[in-house]
Amino acid sequence: MTGSIPKIPFALPNIAARPTFSIPDAEKRILDFEDIELWLQPDLGNVRAQASNYLSITGRKGWLAQSNDAKIVLGTGMEDIIPTINFTSGNTTAGKNPLHVPGFVIDGSYFVAVLLRFAAGTTFDSTTYRIISGGISGGTDVEFYCQNDRLSLRHGSGQSQTLAQSFAADTSYLIWGSYDAGTNQAAVGINSPTALVWSTDNLTGAAGSGREIVIGGQFNAGRTQGEQLFNGQMRGFWAGRTAWVEPEFDVIRAAFLGEIASLYPDDITLT
Repeated sequence: MTGSIPKIPFALPNIAARPTFSIPDAEKRILDFEDIELWLQPDLGNVRAQASNYLSITGRKGWLAQSNDAKIVLGTGMEDIIPTINFTSGNTTAGKNPLHVPGFVIDGSYFVAVLLRFAAGTTFDSTTYRIISGGISGGTDVEFYCQNDRLSLRHGSGQSQTLAQSFAADTSYLIWGSYDAGTNQAAVGINSPTALVWSTDNLTGAAGSGREIVIGGQFNAGRTQGEQLFNGQMRGFWAGRTAWVEPEFDVIRAAFLGEIASLYPDDITLT
């Protein structure tokens, strides 16, 4: 016995062995990036799912994401049959919440990254596939999405949009976006730490208040249910409220994305 904890030198019948796992070195290094406050990754027993469609995921840094929508479930779909958060495109179930993080509010600068896979059959047309949003539909809020084969960042009526990207269905991507409220500059990228070129660059400062982050969708105007879901799977999601836009952050952004890519080489290769 050590203190008040008895130690039994043999296995007891009908009691499952305690699971053991080791944390990859890359994950340890990712945790060292202090600017990244939110890290959602469904594994290691951090997911709670109930028959009532309630889904919660405890993040690596303590934040809790939750949803009660039947179109947002734990599943697979990416390489190596690893756990993913699966979304079905279209408006969400009436009266049900999208996947959101209570208390995690975007009110200025931010950085987000997501390892995702567009579902088989996805068409990259006028449909909006949301990556993240903050606030409500139609509000002066933050939105990061794919539409017409382009990535867009929108703050209220101001929007910046990339050139056409040639996304493919049933294909994985590491997508990131960042906004610097001090300089009013933004950047986005796909499978590379290098920012893409804007074809339209009209982004303005984020306005409004209480923009709770929503992953793979957004709240409707009344904040009573979700709208416009992403179509596919998300393996990991990272966010912080510090901008990685200015040139001095290029090396930090590259190192961070490189660590993610090293964990999932069967899904993505950085260029």
